Amino acid sequence: MAGNVTVLGANGRTIELQYDSTQTRDLARQLAGQITQGIQNGSILPASDRQGPPPPLPLGKSGEYVQGRDGLVSLPHGYNAFVTTARNSVVFGSGDNGQRILAGDETNLTFVSNTGSGTVAAGGGNNRLTTNGGDWLLSTGKGDDIIQALSNGGNTIQGGGGRNAIRLGTGNNVVESDGDDTVRATGGHLTIDASGARSTMVFGGDASMLFVGGRGGATIYGGTGSVTYMGSAGFGASSDDHGHGGHHDRDDDDRGRSRQGYRDDDDRGRHGRGDHHDRDDDDHDRSHHGRHDDDDRRGGSDRDACGDDRNGGGGAPAQIIHGGTDGNNFLFAGNGPATLFGGGAGDQLFAYGDVSQALIASNGNTTLDGSFGSGRNTFQSGRGDDSVIGGTGRDLFIGSGGIDTVFATDGGRDLFRFINGQAGGITLVQNIYEESDVRIDLVDYGCGATRSALDHQTTDGSSVSISLSDGTRITFENITRLTDRNFI
Repeated sequence: MAGNVTVLGANGRTIELQYDSTQTRDLARQLAGQITQGIQNGSILPASDRQGPPPPLPLGKSGEYVQGRDGLVSLPHGYNAFVTTARNSVVFGSGDNGQRILAGDETNLTFVSNTGSGTVAAGGGNNRLTTNGGDWLLSTGKGDDIIQALSNGGNTIQGGGGRNAIRLGTGNNVVESDGDDTVRATGGHLTIDASGARSTMVFGGDASMLFVGGRGGATIYGGTGSVTYMGSAGFGASSDDHGHGGHHDRDDDDRGRSRQGYRDDDDRGRHGRGDHHDRDDDDHDRSHHGRHDDDDRRGGSDRDACGDDRNGGGGAPAQIIHGGTDGNNFLFAGNGPATLFGGGAGDQLFAYGDVSQALIASNGNTTLDGSFGSGRNTFQSGRGDDSVIGGTGRDLFIGSGGIDTVFATDGGRDLFRFINGQAGGITLVQNIYEESDVRIDLVDYGCGATRSALDHQTTDGSSVSISLSDGTRITFENITRLTDRNFI
């Protein structure tokens, strides 16, 4: 229990309210002090439901109304202070500016004000707050709350530690998320501080969004706006030692919101057997099961002909972040399982930490940067002109239909995958200097694709290029010849 708040009511009676949230309690104390002072100096006239509905106020005076019994209260203009100790309270605000609403832990508060502005300090009940008009500060405790701040003004939402549903208008909105919150914005500017949240899901609408993450999970859909996402270096622990494989499965299967060219297309390339991470991680892990990378390479032509039956493990997603279609998204993962999707042109996506993450470009020009990561990361380019920078772990690069430049940083352990029907672009690979460090995976190009690519490779003395049947062209700088050992 965070503590109690006292406020002066009608007939000299002192009212005590309990709050389970320190933040809301402190705010309530400020409001209570203002109301008490106003009553004491005569600028606020108190009334109570013990004497009936709110009485008319003299000209130039404001009122406080105290509710002690369950029911509905409609506050007349001038009543800008309301205190309730009822178990279930439904109150329609006065529509004035500067409204002050107090309800403690024992109250399930429903508050509606379609005009005006003010502050609501509600305790740990299950509260329903709907405001419009001007600027509002809405603070609640550990209950499960429904909060709608629909004005185009400046709203601050402090949702407390419960499971909260928060709907926002087109104003400048700030949300402090401490529980398991779902936020849906319409537009405007949205800042979310989720550094203390357990989990947060956001539908951004047309908003320009800044999201500051913490140790909890986050799922963000940027909509038609633009997203800046800052993950936390102290993010929650990895779901498994390898951090790979299934952290996409929940997003794509459970939520049913996959992106074309990522899981859907890759599933078709796998005949329904898991996602592209699964195969890569199995490939990487074979050295841990008594097989050497050279053995993997020698199996290239057979695998091209016969496919792959391997499937990966499962794990829970933690950061699933979709940039908005307005572009210029800046998505910087925290140190934990993460899948970052670009949304438009000019996006920058960053991997971070030692856990596997996936960066997936949109169809606009995108930068995928893994230089801050050491996990087994996946980079999937889009249809634009993309710049891809690997990390220090065993990375998987998936080509697409754009013009891509890939700066590899872990030659010999990185893998370059091209999927028939999804690729078709031009890829330039830099920073590999040994032929034996090139590892290529051709998927669904049919029998003989590897041999055809090798037979028709070209070199200018400082690089080597191969072409595939779908128009894909791959060039490796500093390499002059490829063999079947370069294909897994």
